Amino acid sequence: MSRYPFGYILAELLRSLDLITREAVQSKVREIVGRKEVLLTVVLIVVVLPMATPAQASSMNYAVAWQTWSGAIWNGYVQIQASFNDNGRHARQGYHRFMREAGPALDTGRLWTSAATSPRDSTIRSRQDWVWDSPLWGDRYTTRYFWGFLWF
Repeated sequence: MSRYPFGYILAELLRSLDLITREAVQSKVREIVGRKEVLLTVVLIVVVLPMATPAQASSMNYAVAWQTWSGAIWNGYVQIQASFNDNGRHARQGYHRFMREAGPALDTGRLWTSAATSPRDSTIRSRQDWVWDSPLWGDRYTTRYFWGFLWF
């Protein structure tokens, strides 16, 4: 039986009517399906992959923020791995911070990961936190996200 059931059924029907050979129909179906697979692969690579990968995640030391609950909640995640050579540096500790000027005012201060013991420490240390966003509009009510690292 063919890998493409529809092509197999169509080929058998046409062959029984002596209109075309089964192999010719199956070949055409494979050609069409093959084009669709290539197109789908290109769409996934060009469109979906960049959206699913944070820009900072090219390193083991990174931070990312995103909104959930239709923008009502800001989430933040920071991660370090001291053994990762980050352009000649090794992260000892990472932090992230949420700040908002008004509506109501917010400053979480630096929220730290646990500290690595040495530049060879291979433990992945991370922290994830969230805050409510302001329901008000305007620059003073915008929640801002900051992050950084301490280095060995």
